Order: sequence, then C-alpha cells, then structure tokens
Amino acid sequence: NLGSAEDLRDLLIKRLRRPVEILNFGFGACGSERVCLSVLESLDYEPDVIVVYAGHNEFISVSNPATRVDKHGRPDRRRALPDVRLLQFMAKAAFTVFKPSRSALEGMSRSYDETEKRPFYDAFRSNLVKIADAARGRKTPVFLCTVAYDTQILRLQPWQSPEAKRAAAAPIEDLRAALLLRPDSAVLEFEYGRRLADAGDMAAAAPHLERALLLDPRPIRGNTTINSIIRDVASTTGASLVDVHGAVAAAAPGGMPGSDYFEDHCHLNEHGRAILIQTMADALVCRFAPKVEPQ
Repeated sequence: NLGSAEDLRDLLIKRLRRPVEILNFGFGACGSERVCLSVLESLDYEPDVIVVYAGHNEFISVSNPATRVDKHGRPDRRRALPDVRLLQFMAKAAFTVFKPSRSALEGMSRSYDETEKRPFYDAFRSNLVKIADAARGRKTPVFLCTVAYDTQILRLQPWQSPEAKRAAAAPIEDLRAALLLRPDSAVLEFEYGRRLADAGDMAAAAPHLERALLLDPRPIRGNTTINSIIRDVASTTGASLVDVHGAVAAAAPGGMPGSDYFEDHCHLNEHGRAILIQTMADALVCRFAPKVEPQ
C-alpha cells in the first residue's frame, strides 16, 4: 500500500527539515510472521523508528506454512512457496509483471470456520508483541498502524455462489428474516448491509457490512478483529498507534470506505494512499519534530 515510500520520505523531509531515509521491508502477500523476521533483521541497521503496517495477509501468507495446507491438513502444492526471501522477491516481481486475475488471487485462500480462524489471530497478536518487545529492547520507537480495508465488497468475486445469487435477488424483508435464521451467514449480512447502504442508511448498514467481513470464510484483508488486536498490542506494549483505517474511514461517507479509496478489497488507490501517507507523516512528525522551547 505504501509503494516505494518516496512520497512519504519527501513529505517528512519537507516537514522535519532534515534528511530522511526509509527502508521499505514490505513483501507482497506476506503475513506478520515474515514482518516479524524483517523487523528483527532491520534492528541491526539501528533505525530511528520502525513503522509496521500489516494484517491483511494472515490467511494467505506465502511465508506461513499454516496457509499452505488444504482443508484436510495436507500440503497444497498450488500455494506452496518456500520461506525463502529470494523466491518471495521473484513472486513479487511476477505479480507486478503478469497481474494475475482476481479469480486466481481468490484461489490463494481456502475457507476457514470461526474456530479455525482463532489460531491465526493469536499468531498475529504474538508476532506484534514480539516486534514491540524487540524494538523496546533496542530502545527503538515502534509505530503500529491499523490497516485500512474496503468495507463495501465482500470478496474479490462475491456473486459466484448460489446463496449469493439468491440473496441478491431477494427482497430486503426476506433478507432480514433469513438473518434471524442464519445469523452466521457472511453473504446474508453483506447483502442486507449493502441494501441499507444503497438506501442511504450507512449508520444501519455499517455493523452488517463489518460483521460480514468477520464471518467471511475466506479472509483476504484486515477486519475489526485484526485492528482491535493492533490497538490492544499498542496499548499493552507502549507502542505508538497510527490509526490509518480510522483516517480513511473518516474521509468516507458514513465512515464506510469503498471504491473511492481502494483499488480492490485492501489495496489503496491514489486517494486512499494519500491519506495513509499523511496519517503516517503526522504521527512521525509529532514524535520527531524539534521541540520549540517557550521564550
């Protein structure tokens, strides 16, 4: 989402009036286990600060073995990419050049029920705590960012299943009744929320759209649980919190960002990226700008 980081660097140079160098350790489709390793390695460079923006890829990470098994626990060779950084660089380059289709990207993630999701959330928390503890041990400030995501699309291809097609054709009263019988249906929650949003009632739509993302059996982005973990770890470890999702949501109608700020489910477009850069810069300037003593 940050891209080359040149825009953030230039903004910081302008506002801090000092040289700034940014080392971007980000990889495509990597989860927090790789981010944690990258942070531990980056500490050897004695950085002034570490900024972590992670949480979208916990269920599709190319470096997390748990995401490379099928529903029976057997290795899935279609998603098996060894935990080797050179191969990850190659994969990132291939994604950039060949632009895989949305259906191919959706296939990277298998389905998970709510019980199966819990270990991934626990691992995410554990990795963030390791990052914060390691940085504190080296007296390096660490900023944990909430992750921004599109709340107005359920999946990359949300209307493929028969259930989704029936929901799209059903009257809103039938959707409300169906939700009473199936409160754990991501498709019903999303379609009901979408209808409310289309009617202009974003306040009523918001909890249904957010709950749909939580219930989605193929999590391919951050959600309220991911961001709650980020906030909690920042609070308990003393890390600084940068609320990127909150900033993007504040700019969106009804606080529910969609295609105005995103290229897809989680990748920001130029408008969303501008908010991310501005939000990060504000936090860093607040921390590192010279203090002016009163005369």
